[in-house]
Amino acid sequence: MENLNFNSNSSEESDGIIRVYKSHLYQIAKCAKNMFDLLDESAQLEDWMKGDIVACHECIEKVSKYAEYEKEFPRKEEVELPVIDEEDQKQKNNFLSNEDKRYPVPQESERPDSFVGRCILDSNMKNRYPVQSDRFMACMLILNQQPSNQENNPGKKFEDPMEPVNQDQEINPTKPILP
Repeated sequence: MENLNFNSNSSEESDGIIRVYKSHLYQIAKCAKNMFDLLDESAQLEDWMKGDIVACHECIEKVSKYAEYEKEFPRKEEVELPVIDEEDQKQKNNFLSNEDKRYPVPQESERPDSFVGRCILDSNMKNRYPVQSDRFMACMLILNQQPSNQENNPGKKFEDPMEPVNQDQEINPTKPILP
């Protein structure tokens, strides 16, 4: 029988440890054969015996199926992926400032509730705002923009409606921020 290699560290394991597991399997097989020979058609098993036999079968079957699968489909070496800076990735995935991905704008004849529904279901908005409440807020901000600020030019870059306007403004912790 071909030697199985289930673990990347198996080459480091000593033959003694493998022999222990092989010994256990041999004893399981020996006991199973003994029980098989003892049981005949008229044998009565107690409930705990039936349960333990079924449990042992399930455990051995699970290990056996895993071994067969690993033999048939050996693992490939894992490729280490490059580390990506999360902030850089967020900036690249900012769909509301990416020229290729546009947020929806209300059409002239579109009712506000129809626009909000379409905006919330928009795939680019879902990617930019995974949480529905944030997506709803962004859609409401887009809807409530002044008509002079809205342009139907799909080539023009636009600002993220959820982005704070003045980030450099000092915040006084004792004074509440009003909307």
